[in-house]
Amino acid sequence: AGSPVIQHYEAYFSEAYDVGAYRFTVPNGRYTVRLYNRIGYGPNQSPGKVVMSLTVEGRRVWDNVDLFAALEKDATRTLVSEFKDVEVKDGVLDLEWSAPLNCGGWCNAIEVIPQ
Repeated sequence: AGSPVIQHYEAYFSEAYDVGAYRFTVPNGRYTVRLYNRIGYGPNQSPGKVVMSLTVEGRRVWDNVDLFAALEKDATRTLVSEFKDVEVKDGVLDLEWSAPLNCGGWCNAIEVIPQ
C-alpha cells in the first residue's frame, strides 16, 4: 500500500467491516483523505483474511492489499494511508471498497482534509 505503519491508538478500537462505500458531501475542491486501518478481531489477524481494493473518487489507490501483511504481521499497529490531491467535482467524495474474499472493506477511521 506504500503507506506508513504507526503504533495504534485507543481511538481505533472500533472498526467497520464489510463496508462497500462511504460518501461524504463536501464542497467541490481538492482534499487529502487519510484512512486508519487495524485488525482488532483475532480470527482475522493472519495473512489473507482481510484483502481489499479501494477506489477514491474514481482512482484506484489499493489493489488487493492484504491488511495483515501491510501491518507487518503486527495486529497491534495501525496502517495510516494518505491520498493527496483528491479532486471532487460533484459535491460528493466517494470511497469504494471491493474484496475478493467477500470480507468487504475494512476501516477504523477516515479523515477528509480540505487542501
